[in-house]
Amino acid sequence: MTAAKGKAAIVKHSQSGSRWLLVLFSMVWAATPTLAADVEVDRAIENLEALKKTIRADYPTVEHQTINAYQMADERRLIVDVRSAEEFTLSHLPGAQHIEDRQTLLQLAKANPSQQLVLYCSVGVRSSIAAQWLQEQGISNVVNLEGSIFEWYNRDLPLVNEFGATEEIHGFNRYWASRYLKDRRQTDK
Repeated sequence: MTAAKGKAAIVKHSQSGSRWLLVLFSMVWAATPTLAADVEVDRAIENLEALKKTIRADYPTVEHQTINAYQMADERRLIVDVRSAEEFTLSHLPGAQHIEDRQTLLQLAKANPSQQLVLYCSVGVRSSIAAQWLQEQGISNVVNLEGSIFEWYNRDLPLVNEFGATEEIHGFNRYWASRYLKDRRQTDK
């Protein structure tokens, strides 16, 4: 065997070995779906965190209450879902009222001046718009629930509908659902 043929055989063997390592790595990766699911969960959570920063920047006059702060707050508050009736019917936060109409929302706020009004939607855009509008009407006891129902869902907090507890959530549309909601089917054990 000449030196050139020997080098060619070594290179060919080396490339073949690299391919097998890649195949082996792929098999191990595929055999551990929780790792892949964790990556997807992390992406959804990272995407939502980035969106929350954008919403805070876009609505600087609105107070954005975290879910942790909401859970620790006293009970003198009203939780209002400003999403569509279809979204609310599928699931909502426990104790939430559904109000889409701005005038009805304004009446509720005026009728309950000693109670904090906590608004939420899918991710916080619609509820921030509603909170800002209420502020422009002179209402100061209003906050946006930061991350809204998507973050609530991503944290595995309880959701309800008219029949009781549920794990279903309206994803608003395919883009929003795939980008900001974790897939519980992959992460449940």
